[in-house]
Amino acid sequence: MNKKFLMFGILGLFAVVMVSAGLVTYYGSIQQEVNVDQAVILECPLNSCSEGIVDMYSGDTLLSKVYTIINRAGSSRDVELESTLSVGIEPGEVITSYYKVQDFDLYGQHYGNNLDLELSEYDVKIIPSTYEVTYIVDFPEDATEVDVEISTENENYHVKYKGSDNSFYVHSPSLGPEIDAETFEDFKEGSYADNVVTFTVEREVGYEQTFAVHLMGTFSDIGDFSVSSFMTPAFKTGEGGTYRNSGTAYHEIIDVNELVSPFTMLADSNFNFIVVNKISELSDGINNGIITTNVVPVLA
Repeated sequence: MNKKFLMFGILGLFAVVMVSAGLVTYYGSIQQEVNVDQAVILECPLNSCSEGIVDMYSGDTLLSKVYTIINRAGSSRDVELESTLSVGIEPGEVITSYYKVQDFDLYGQHYGNNLDLELSEYDVKIIPSTYEVTYIVDFPEDATEVDVEISTENENYHVKYKGSDNSFYVHSPSLGPEIDAETFEDFKEGSYADNVVTFTVEREVGYEQTFAVHLMGTFSDIGDFSVSSFMTPAFKTGEGGTYRNSGTAYHEIIDVNELVSPFTMLADSNFNFIVVNKISELSDGINNGIITTNVVPVLA
């Protein structure tokens, strides 16, 4: 009897050891930390997606710098843009919206000549929002004049920036007399910095508006041209037409692409956009504040 109990005891102990060994093997797996990066990110100038509001009042508009949204994943992702206000800005004081930026190349062209077009390193960015359009023209140092022809339903007009006196002018209609831009109702504001001209005008709602850009000057990097008093090398958008007669057939169409959240980013895609911050009628004025924009995933 004692031998049987001893035998069963040994077998039971052996079984416990085997099970324990199995548990040790199971729980002895390797653990590693996994860092998961966000698939969709924002890239902003100077790594800052924030804009400062200083001394702005009801009706004023603050445009952000140009931001880039990037989907690094190999599949589409649903995301939304969010802008947060710093302490001191009350809810409802700022109406925020987001718009895609259109980017057009500028070509080197002999004035009045459709031949010898050369793609340049310069471009013009168009930021159309609901009621306004902002033009950002990057141009070479040799340019003495930036001329943007803008179409309307009735007639075209020109907005010109002259480096000679650092001022904006308007021809309305296109061949009309030159006037100070500040006296033109559709002209909102303009600025110049580091060979970039930026200005904002009203957008004609309900009409497929177009534009063309011409940069006047004697340029050293668009070919060896024979320059005379009536033929000066020029940069322009697109191909065809002459400077004075570049009709709407050679203009670029302005597309208003508002980003309404949530929206889908296609796989391995990216595009530029800006944030339009409109100070609402509820505001008594914002002396100092910050608006920060982020992209966040839409969870299923």
